[in-house]
Amino acid sequence: MGGYDPYSSSKGCVELLSSSYRRSFFEKRNINLSTARAGNVIGGRDWAKDRLIPDVVRALSKNQEIKIRNPKAIRPWQHVLEPLYGYLLLAKETFESNQFVGAWNFGPYDSDILTVEEVVKLAIKKWGKGSYIEEKNIEKLHEAMMLKLDISKARYYLKWEPTYNSTQAIEKTIEWYKYYFESTSDMFEYTQNQIEEFENEIEVKKWKKI
Repeated sequence: MGGYDPYSSSKGCVELLSSSYRRSFFEKRNINLSTARAGNVIGGRDWAKDRLIPDVVRALSKNQEIKIRNPKAIRPWQHVLEPLYGYLLLAKETFESNQFVGAWNFGPYDSDILTVEEVVKLAIKKWGKGSYIEEKNIEKLHEAMMLKLDISKARYYLKWEPTYNSTQAIEKTIEWYKYYFESTSDMFEYTQNQIEEFENEIEVKKWKKI
């Protein structure tokens, strides 16, 4: 368990540390501990620097050209509500039973991962205008070209499934930012509406399986 770079290795470190605490201290006290990892999470109100969607939105809102580092890098993009729903399911089950302790992944289907360039193109399309270029003359640190998560455990035991595909996740995210820049209405109410839409989609998918 590990990775080429410190960021990837840190993921393995967390799992090893959590597992050691679970076995050494928590099991004998009947304390259940689970860990959860998400994909590349996107959604409204993320203004962090050096993150793809916030950088894209800042450029689009100022009519500036979007600059991207690794257009062909593939990532497991997902809307922020996807892993949050998974975390809540996992917290409930872990609280009620030690059968759910351990490590869990929440991400998109393997067939639904996109490149950075594809994400940028979808964002521009949803925004209505914009352009991008690849940054050429910059020092690039090591980055894995493909990242994905095995979500089979969550699908089988928690009955958790992705609700939005990657395209829908990007569209919902850009809709939030467009509303932020173009409307004077309350963003809390708009965000609440997006959450309710997501919850309704979950219920619709449940009914379709019956």
